[in-house]
Amino acid sequence: MRTARSAFVSLIGVVLTLGLAACGGAPEPAATTAEPSPTAEALPAGPIAVLGDSMSLGVNACESVGPCPEVSWALGDNPAVSSVSAQLAESEGTEREHIWGARDGGTVTNAASAVDKVVAAKSGIVLVLVGANDVCRPSVGDVTPPETFAATYNQMLTDLREGLPDARIVTLSIPDLLQLWDIGRSDARIAELWNESPSCRSILGNAQSDAPEDVERREAMGAVIDEYNAAISSACAATADCVYDAGALHEMQFAAEDISSLDRFHPSASGQQKIASVAWPLLAVSASS
Repeated sequence: MRTARSAFVSLIGVVLTLGLAACGGAPEPAATTAEPSPTAEALPAGPIAVLGDSMSLGVNACESVGPCPEVSWALGDNPAVSSVSAQLAESEGTEREHIWGARDGGTVTNAASAVDKVVAAKSGIVLVLVGANDVCRPSVGDVTPPETFAATYNQMLTDLREGLPDARIVTLSIPDLLQLWDIGRSDARIAELWNESPSCRSILGNAQSDAPEDVERREAMGAVIDEYNAAISSACAATADCVYDAGALHEMQFAAEDISSLDRFHPSASGQQKIASVAWPLLAVSASS
């Protein structure tokens, strides 16, 4: 028979394997942004789609393991989160169809494989947030090489543009996963559970250790994320009608309440709100350009 502790360790493993996500109570409604709002005339017609991982599905964001799409930063309808699609619906006076091209634990390869679905739906707006699960791996050897990530991401945007010549594409940088680790490792109970989980050991392994080899490993993973973000920037710059957040999400500082209470690593509901606050102005800027 499994002990209560072993069961909880298994739960943490499941939570981490799900990919970036959240839990915790709903945040206060987002403050009104001063950015210009897109209009129905300014943006291409068609559904709004998202490509990415479980961060975009709101996994664990409703205080239970599993997707909670209503608090998704991209396509959620929870008023407290003020998702991109919710703000767009308010601006346009009507809600667009939602196309989910995100999956739990999804990598850039998984996102690229969902392009056909997004194209087939004739999406007019495509939001892209992917890459965390390419670096958050069971071992350093499993991490997606930056050159592979760059080639796959570039091909994904190329395929999007060819399949949807008029669509508006919005790309986000990968959050600073080392900052999330730093917030969580202060909790000895969580750090021990991280150490016992086989998931994301490339970043979370030996969570409280400051031994030179562990510091070097984490710094190397931070450098990989930087290379991924540079690749995202370059790919978007080479794609017509594509806008990148210029590293804004990566630079965003998450507070303790923005992180899941299940594993102290994934963004909570208020973290989802913060992501939406970065993404929405990008759509406004792209619409007015």
